Amino acid sequence: EVAAATVSKLSRKGYKSLRNSGILTALENIYFRIEVMQQPSILLVEDDAFQRKAAETYLMNHDLKVIAVENGAQMRRQISRAMPDLVLLDVQLPGQEDGFALARWLRESNTRVGIIMLTAAGDSVDKVLGLESGADDYVAKPYEPRELLARCKSVLRRSVNKATPSRLE
Repeated sequence: EVAAATVSKLSRKGYKSLRNSGILTALENIYFRIEVMQQPSILLVEDDAFQRKAAETYLMNHDLKVIAVENGAQMRRQISRAMPDLVLLDVQLPGQEDGFALARWLRESNTRVGIIMLTAAGDSVDKVLGLESGADDYVAKPYEPRELLARCKSVLRRSVNKATPSRLE
């Protein structure tokens, strides 16, 4: 009620008052999240056909837009068309580049995209390598689909809030 009264009072004063108060910016941010982030895009890079289809189906059933590819070359082609909001990246991929190299390339290309490494190797050395490669999170296989979904949503929340790159980035 207090917020509504404040908006009403400020709106009588005009656009400039709304802009200066920060309320207009807050409303624009809410609109952006509703309209643009309604269905975040996820690029799933997984060479195993069964795991790729299972993850793709589960995430799509939870209102996420998923594009699934099987190797690094296909990932690069897809990213050249459109940068996703999140990349789920298997570590052991066929071809010349593994998931760590692709994560480094992706992070150099875009500081805002979320990256989650997926791998059967769950030891701490691989986790550290994944995070040092630029990943935001790391999920060891086999994983619980609900955990993967929760981690996706968590990284998406953080990547949306990166309105401007930090000094470190």
